[in-house]
Amino acid sequence: MEITLSLNEGLSREFKIAINASDIDARVDAKLNEISKQVKMPGFRPGKVPLSVVKARYGEQSKGEVIQTMLDEAAREAIESNDLNLASQPSLDITTYEDGSDLEAKLKCEILPEIELPEISDLSIKRPTLALDETEVTDTMQRLASENSPTLEAKKGYKATLGDVVVIDFEGSIDGAPFEGGASKDHSLELGSNSFIPGFEDGLVGVKAGDKLSIDVPFPKDYQAAHLAGKLSIFAVNVKEVRTKGEPVLDDALAEKLGFENLLTLEEAVRNQLTSKHKPALRQMLKKNILDQLFEKADF
Repeated sequence: MEITLSLNEGLSREFKIAINASDIDARVDAKLNEISKQVKMPGFRPGKVPLSVVKARYGEQSKGEVIQTMLDEAAREAIESNDLNLASQPSLDITTYEDGSDLEAKLKCEILPEIELPEISDLSIKRPTLALDETEVTDTMQRLASENSPTLEAKKGYKATLGDVVVIDFEGSIDGAPFEGGASKDHSLELGSNSFIPGFEDGLVGVKAGDKLSIDVPFPKDYQAAHLAGKLSIFAVNVKEVRTKGEPVLDDALAEKLGFENLLTLEEAVRNQLTSKHKPALRQMLKKNILDQLFEKADF
């Protein structure tokens, strides 16, 4: 077996591999001899099958396996003896071979460049920052206040609209039978919040305190409770009160309602949340700054 470097250009390497026909034949004969000691064939005792019979049956297969093994060995030797650090899987192709003749093949590969890292302590990295937008803080605080606005009892005869809160008793049934989790008393429901199955809240738009009505709505086909999914439900509803939202108020009472000590700690939590939202983007920018510095300092 002879291995010759035929191309050394940039990151590309090519090797010419030559294998003598006599070496191939010797390996094939050795393999067939080994097979003859183990193979079982009708009419012959184990280990007594003539080599000519084994060769007729297994000769081509054995030759293919031998050639592949020898090529793999040659490729490994070329890579290891030249201390190549491969960038990808090399390609190995037979260029010349006929039965009984020498074999020639070509090994192509690309290597990784040798990179000398710069002195890290000499790098000057700019850490990006992003000032918090005060408008975003204000908008978030106002949204929290609006979502938690106090409600006021509506005047007699007032008809509920989207955004209003209705206080209701309700009981749902399917095929005349109540179902588990389908009833509640003094339940406060904001119309338009989409906290009930589709269609239920729409059926309450326009109701007044004291109204009693029936709302027919089907459960969604993909509803999480499989025994209710896709079934038509009938809700008997008693409207006990209609409440309208008052003006949003930013005060300590709002903060306490949301689980904070006072308005100042609530605002601090909002600032922290808005700041953390930008952390992934800032980290990516920092990473780019580091890689840009490395690119400028490293030469390969």
